[in-house]
Amino acid sequence: MKKSILLIFATLIVANLTPLTAQAQEPSTGDGIVVDGNILDWDLGADYFADMYMAGNPTRLALATLYLRYDCSTQMLNLLVLDVPEDGLCPDEDEDEAWVKIYGLGWSGNKLIDGEGNGNTSPRTFEWVYDDEDHLIGYEASAYLETGSYAEFEAHLNVSGETASTGKRNRGWAIPLSLNCERTAESVDLPGTHALQQNYPNPFNPSTTIQVELAGTGPATLAVYDLAGRQVAELQNGLLAAGTHSFVFDASGLTSGVYFYSLAAGGITETRRMVLLK
Repeated sequence: MKKSILLIFATLIVANLTPLTAQAQEPSTGDGIVVDGNILDWDLGADYFADMYMAGNPTRLALATLYLRYDCSTQMLNLLVLDVPEDGLCPDEDEDEAWVKIYGLGWSGNKLIDGEGNGNTSPRTFEWVYDDEDHLIGYEASAYLETGSYAEFEAHLNVSGETASTGKRNRGWAIPLSLNCERTAESVDLPGTHALQQNYPNPFNPSTTIQVELAGTGPATLAVYDLAGRQVAELQNGLLAAGTHSFVFDASGLTSGVYFYSLAAGGITETRRMVLLK
């Protein structure tokens, strides 16, 4: 995974079968997480958060394990859900049954991310995770979530037709989540203004990275256009946290030529030029 952000480890507080609470701690300078379906930079000891039980029932077999990290500088919650291989069961690549919710946000806004990359928060990312033999072993996801306390946090994954969950809301087992950063806003390094950086590499084939810097959280759009002014891709459209964000533009389906990418945020629009060479 690419590495660029300050990170927070979610610590574990557990007593028998009582719900767990993640408490964000003072951040340390280190490597962050970009969701790409790779688990190599996760610490499966330090990042452990909760077991995921069959049908959300902690008296039954644990089917998967949930790992959490929280980045106070960008307010991104990072999650990794991995199958428990010892049970001999296999995760289902079911987009409808892979999701993360916080019910305290209200029914209309409770879904942070699902298996199709949809949700009521932005930015967000979702990737299935496979082992070296191309077997599905879980998923990795991230979602923007403001610091604070959330009463009912739940992560989901289907394993051989059974629901693996951190808790069932209707049975009172949903896990509370507390994200309280101990740094003040003044101690977080943020850009002084919105900025759109030159893509790299440039020229490129077939993909390139576009970096955006935002001075404050707010609505932002990032789109790519051809020489005729037609939009060929939309990389961001929605609420974006303050800080620096990287977007990968994949032009595999486009022809060689000059393209433009444009950022609209905070009442300002900035456009840059890039070249696709195949």
